[in-house]
Amino acid sequence: MSFPKLFFFLFSLSPLFGVDTIEQFNAAKAKCEAGNGAACARMYYYYVPTRHTFVPGITLDLRKALFYAQKACELNDEDGCFFSGMTLYYGDEWAKIERDRARGKAYIQKACQLGKEDVCSYFP
Repeated sequence: MSFPKLFFFLFSLSPLFGVDTIEQFNAAKAKCEAGNGAACARMYYYYVPTRHTFVPGITLDLRKALFYAQKACELNDEDGCFFSGMTLYYGDEWAKIERDRARGKAYIQKACQLGKEDVCSYFP
């Protein structure tokens, strides 16, 4: 199954796993803009199809997801670093995110340094 097909298949299942409100989305965005790294990492989930979050009316956008993940990483959030690393390491042709293995590895290594120990073995 190609990534776009998988992406939209997973998106179609998102409502089954939980729906957040626009108020929750706006609260997370405000916290992120105020410098809360965990809130920025949460914003990542709003823009990708996951079981974690789904907000009706929010358009899926991997580029926006990456933006928030990178911002979370800048604020020393381990999940933000991990999301950034995986997204950049593999890239995404459909979302026009170029593969950048060096930057991806650097983000994942930072996630490890910040305490996300389960990713430390990805790039020893």
